[in-house]
Amino acid sequence: MRILNVAEKPSVARSISSILSKELNVRRGLHQYCPNIHFDYGNQMVFTSVLGHLLSSDFEEKSRWDEVDPEVLFTDRIVKHVQPEFVKVKENIEREALKCDMVIIWTDCDREGENIGRQIRDIVLKVKKIDVRRARFSGITLRDVESALRNLGEINEAEAEAVEVRIELDLRIGSAFTRLQTLSLGRARQGKKILSFGPCQVPTLGFVVERARERESFVPEIFWTLKFKAMHKGFKDEFTWRRGPVFDRNCVVCFFNSLSGEDARIVSREVKEKTKYRPLPLRTVELQKKCSSYFRLSGHKVMEIAEGLYNRGYISYPRTETDVFDRKFDFKHILGKLCKDSKVGEYASKLMGEFNHPRNGKNNDMAHLPIYPLKEGSGLSGSDRDIYDFVSRRFLGCIAKDAKGLETRYELKIGLEMFDLSGIRVIERNYLEVYYYDKWDDKEVGDFAVEEIVSGDLEIDEGETSAPKYLSEAELIGLMDKNGIGTDATIHEHIQKIQERGYAVKVAEEIRPLNLGTALIEGYERFGLNVGKPELRKSLEVSLKKISDGEIDGKSVVYEGVMAYRGIYAILKRNIGEFASILSRGIEADASGVTPWGSIGPKGGGKGRCRKVEGRGGIAKAIGKGEEAKGVECSCRVEAKMLKVKKGNNAGKEFYCCGKTPKSCYFFQWSTDEKSKGEEELKCFCGFEPQLLVANTESNRGRKFYKCKKAYKPCKFFQWET
Repeated sequence: MRILNVAEKPSVARSISSILSKELNVRRGLHQYCPNIHFDYGNQMVFTSVLGHLLSSDFEEKSRWDEVDPEVLFTDRIVKHVQPEFVKVKENIEREALKCDMVIIWTDCDREGENIGRQIRDIVLKVKKIDVRRARFSGITLRDVESALRNLGEINEAEAEAVEVRIELDLRIGSAFTRLQTLSLGRARQGKKILSFGPCQVPTLGFVVERARERESFVPEIFWTLKFKAMHKGFKDEFTWRRGPVFDRNCVVCFFNSLSGEDARIVSREVKEKTKYRPLPLRTVELQKKCSSYFRLSGHKVMEIAEGLYNRGYISYPRTETDVFDRKFDFKHILGKLCKDSKVGEYASKLMGEFNHPRNGKNNDMAHLPIYPLKEGSGLSGSDRDIYDFVSRRFLGCIAKDAKGLETRYELKIGLEMFDLSGIRVIERNYLEVYYYDKWDDKEVGDFAVEEIVSGDLEIDEGETSAPKYLSEAELIGLMDKNGIGTDATIHEHIQKIQERGYAVKVAEEIRPLNLGTALIEGYERFGLNVGKPELRKSLEVSLKKISDGEIDGKSVVYEGVMAYRGIYAILKRNIGEFASILSRGIEADASGVTPWGSIGPKGGGKGRCRKVEGRGGIAKAIGKGEEAKGVECSCRVEAKMLKVKKGNNAGKEFYCCGKTPKSCYFFQWSTDEKSKGEEELKCFCGFEPQLLVANTESNRGRKFYKCKKAYKPCKFFQWET
């Protein structure tokens, strides 16, 4: 019998073929990247592949963007077609299927893989009515591949249908909103970059903007507390006040005065065992979070490397929501493979006779195992080795023993006030020996006796609250996972997308919004639209899961999704002029080269008092020497500086920025925006004459400013009176 095997990628086709036979006859296929590999394995086998999704969805009626109302895209008929670059891939499968008696589909074992598998099956059955079966595997090893061949199944129609629903909704919603946003600025006519919209992309951006706002609006506060410094038998120990930080200095001074001169007495000593638990089995979201943090790689790059390791048979399938190993899993088999590794081999050998079954997490997609190593990785280097190392050490760590320690806690009493001190001594490092990404170090403290009077100094300690940092990529991945934005397989793609679209930028380890990204979220919020929040997309992901489980019908989910976003579209369309104005300010601010994560203020405006928050200053893309701009003040109430744009569409154009740069309040105003008094009537963003108010803050008391006069849903217009 002759069997055609079709994988999702050429690398997988080659890897599985190499596992099943050492004598391969590789022949050129109709597509240059998809060869046909011939070998014998009980039967005559032919192994080829596709390059992901063969079919693409598009609207049946083709039209120029400005010829039709984008709203029709919510209902226009959608058709499937083979992408032009994959026509030869399709023809290759058809030609080989005609020569074969059976077809086995080896696409990845996730929703997308089921959908691609269904596409392959349908293409085959159109040319020949033969048996088409589905192989399911979690790793590219002889054991997994042979198991898949013994347990061939059918395409999971429910999972494949869930992907179709997701594709249709993303196409309809994304296309309608993208055209509306882009056309609102006339950018489609001008051939400029489009302003794209994505149901996952926008909530992802929303998280980034929300954290930036928290940082921007943060006002540091000074706090005070007490501490007792003791010197005892060579140890310097610092007891902390149980009341913690207090934001009233007089209160703390009062306590300090009342306690001065009182004895400091140890009233309790407790020594107890502490356990630092070994890590859970590894799932995709955790892989992205940890590796983006440890190795300073983007989640997108982490997954790209993990996919490569999987395709070459070094690790199991890296797209999984599961952090639970089956009780029947053969840990000894994997340990035997790892014993040969140059870095973790020694520890793997140590565990051969004394490993523990891993702790169970709370996630199990019932389709895949957690991520684990399949063979030793001594030949790997660079980032490939880093990711492999993390996967193998995580696996070993989760089957090793928990770390053990002894914690000593003291309670010290001065007058009626309680102070605390604790220390830790690690007794057994166990899993920490191999999984060194977790930290647990000794903190030694003095040996005090109960009722002992301790000599030392009582002090007042002063501190200041600090602003939250911009979101790290690891934090953003965690937020998306928690709120159901995307899946374990797509989260990294959405983060990458908002950067490619010019809505956000990665600075060191932080994801920061650009002015255009901030303007988009502000524009949606101006009209009460919740597309920047996670609830809408989260509900869709829940529905897709129900489709996959066969609980609900896909057509009803499409209908509900279209209706929800169509209502939002109608509101945005009614207010498109004002929305376009907000976007324009964001685009201009980015083009000017000013600090991209500053606020987009109105003309001549700012956002009030300058706050002391580190890391917010600086002008992006150095713009030349600044000159003081006579008569123009920034929000810090100092003379603004005039600078000149060096790059981009606004090269040579002059603008004003904060005079305290780099301790910037993010004031921004084009020099051409200056107007003499009475030259033009002042208007807020709503188009009304603003009201004149008097500031009552400590730094600007008595100073007059303009703001929107609407009592209900006022706009964010703000401008100091000049």
